[in-house]
Amino acid sequence: MVPILPSNGSPRLSEQEFMLLQYLIAEREVRLDDATLRGDMAQAGHDLPQAVDGLLRTGVTAMDACELTLITIQCQPAILPNGEFVAGEDNTAR
Repeated sequence: MVPILPSNGSPRLSEQEFMLLQYLIAEREVRLDDATLRGDMAQAGHDLPQAVDGLLRTGVTAMDACELTLITIQCQPAILPNGEFVAGEDNTAR
């Protein structure tokens, strides 16, 4: 797995970025005006615009109007034993 490196050089994601990434992995793209997504993020106490900005800085997403798209081949999220959220490209078949 090749770690995704956000602009700060760390493969770690915030909890809200990780939650949004889960949606993207399931759907490949999400509309940011989707009521279910907005409601789930708000219920979890997460800031959707901040999560979008964070994922855009990783380089694994692209945005067109109000649609966020996952542009990796096989993104694999994980939660480390210490509770940190990470993700990486896992298309090497290893």
